[in-house]
Amino acid sequence: MTTDGTADDYSALRDMVLQFLAGNTSRDLRYPLEGELLRLFGEDDDTPASRMLDRLAQYTPGNLAYLYSDEEMVGHFQRFLCWLDRHIAEQAAVIDPARAED
Repeated sequence: MTTDGTADDYSALRDMVLQFLAGNTSRDLRYPLEGELLRLFGEDDDTPASRMLDRLAQYTPGNLAYLYSDEEMVGHFQRFLCWLDRHIAEQAAVIDPARAED
């Protein structure tokens, strides 16, 4: 996880997740998405972020056998986005408790 933990640290990751949910499943998005997950959460084990990395490694668009389907990945990313938003809010509260009350 990043050291300063502000919402700005997560904005690129959140934007990429939203692009995926909007239907962009290209490698041009998936590889930077994996990189951002690693940059922000690479040291964390057994978290929603580490599980998303595992799922991305087992995903290829087109519903190939033995891999996550497109629909499954959308569901995983929807849940991850909910977790990420909560995580951002929690980090903001730790960094600036007064701002979290707004």
